[in-house]
Amino acid sequence: MTLYFNEKYKTGIKELDREHQVLIATLNAIYYSLVDDLETTKNHLNLFLRMMESHFRHEEKILEKSNHPDKGTHAKEHEKLEMELGEIVKTLDSISSTTEFKRIIDRLGTWLVPHILEWDTKINLENHATSSHAPHSSMKREARPDIA
Repeated sequence: MTLYFNEKYKTGIKELDREHQVLIATLNAIYYSLVDDLETTKNHLNLFLRMMESHFRHEEKILEKSNHPDKGTHAKEHEKLEMELGEIVKTLDSISSTTEFKRIIDRLGTWLVPHILEWDTKINLENHATSSHAPHSSMKREARPDIA
């Protein structure tokens, strides 16, 4: 499994796009650096899972600040993913092979990218911001060359 960040994953919000790039790169790095030392792999996966949770809170904060109409629905999607993350954390101690770790990493990849495509790329702060909840300047949407 190799995930590649590309233009279609961009939200136009620099902070989120950078976090998505880091998450994808981290997942790839864990996958390709699996070693016989399963404890190290468990630690790397735990770190990745904490990164995901932090990223979710950051997205929700941005949606809240901009008074985005989908903020509640998006947060519920994060809750569903976090429940799955919790199940993964529970299984980490019982994993005894790199094959099992690869299966978990594949599973994480199969919902990370679709979540970005189906949810995060639809965040459009310029169209949803109100005058009293205008996005912070660092959260403004970048121009996207693929959109006319």
